[in-house]
Amino acid sequence: MSYLILLLPFLILLSWYISFHTEPRRLLNGFLFNAFLISLMGALAGISNSFVETVALIVITVGVLGVFLISISTIPFLLINARMVFKRESHSLANMLGLILAIVLIVQWFTKSLVPTWPWYVQIPFAFASWLGIYFMLAFLNFLSASILYNLRRPKYNQNYIIVLGAGLLNGHKVSRLLSNRIQRAIKFADKQVSLGGKRPILVFSGGQGHDEATSEALAMQKWAIENGYPEASTLLEDKSTTTFENMLFSKKIIDLDNGGTNILFSSNNYHIFRAGLFARMVGVNAQGIGGKTAWYFLPNAFLREFIAILMLNKTRHVVVILLLLLVSITQQLLN
Repeated sequence: MSYLILLLPFLILLSWYISFHTEPRRLLNGFLFNAFLISLMGALAGISNSFVETVALIVITVGVLGVFLISISTIPFLLINARMVFKRESHSLANMLGLILAIVLIVQWFTKSLVPTWPWYVQIPFAFASWLGIYFMLAFLNFLSASILYNLRRPKYNQNYIIVLGAGLLNGHKVSRLLSNRIQRAIKFADKQVSLGGKRPILVFSGGQGHDEATSEALAMQKWAIENGYPEASTLLEDKSTTTFENMLFSKKIIDLDNGGTNILFSSNNYHIFRAGLFARMVGVNAQGIGGKTAWYFLPNAFLREFIAILMLNKTRHVVVILLLLLVSITQQLLN
């Protein structure tokens, strides 16, 4: 009878499978997968079987140890990572998100021991900050799981178009390493499709000209691809967009006019393809993403930036939750 408790994680896993294979561009997929893992550990812990109990003990121990190691290493890792980014990348706000998070965590750690000695009304903002921290940590874990799962997809080699998403140019005209990884990923996929006997897909280079750029991102990407052996006849330019949303919207219009097929991919960096997929879904592009490699030290800031951007896509929902957490914090201090 004890094995019946495995029914819940099985049902959650089935729900995740249906949701993910129906539409992989959903934050819900990350939530369902995390819920499955948690329910599975809980179920294993409740089964009366020596082998299962041993497996459950190992899994739970590894999980607890992992959480502990992550908690004590987060601040040092973020500080070390911030130093590397500071040395190798531009000193923009986006590249300082990891450092800002580390400072917030340090301040919270130092003030935590002092809060209980303060008047209850002074404790409210700190209680509120703790609830916010828990909420955004859970939201980030859901986003991270959804993004990782999305990156693990392997699209079929039957594509008609690959939209290559633009990014800022170096010195206003040169393709950066970050951007070249997006182009290389698209070319690699296209070449593999041809080697398997398929038709060469058309690369749609998408990106407008910024105020500090001498040329459009689309044209710079096209030139880079041609110089690296991709046939010009199998390329198209979308050179008006300034955001990922416009990349998808304007590229869709060009593809519709070209009328060369309905199987579409888009190529970006691995940390970016999930959010790009959300935009593709919003504009009605039935396209999935493939991700190019990104330097590991760049990923913490990149994922934090993507997370913040996705939060802004659902502002109303998060504002409601934040107001409820404020109410909970006030009530909690009044009851104490």
